[in-house]
Amino acid sequence: MPILSRRNVAALAASFCLLAGLSFAVPGVMAGDNTNLVRELRAGGFVIVVRHGATFPDQADTDPFNFDNIAAQRNLNDKGKALAKAFGDALFRAGVPVGKVFTSKYS
Repeated sequence: MPILSRRNVAALAASFCLLAGLSFAVPGVMAGDNTNLVRELRAGGFVIVVRHGATFPDQADTDPFNFDNIAAQRNLNDKGKALAKAFGDALFRAGVPVGKVFTSKYS
């Protein structure tokens, strides 16, 4: 029985988050029909909202309005970076079109 790597677990977690978010937007997903999910995503027209991943628990935004002071901002830890990468990779592999990407300087 194969053991899942951390990267695969992160990709699965991202996929489940994506599935949960889309369950309200894609007809049939709430009813458990996941066979059309990838096809629907490939068709485009969805807004996908993603919150940042894991950060360092002991790091606070000590200078929240000075975006040039990166050291004083809450940064992703290795787990958060891996999850963000896995999420992007999963969208790419699934062939999901990405149009405009908007980010906030506030998390």
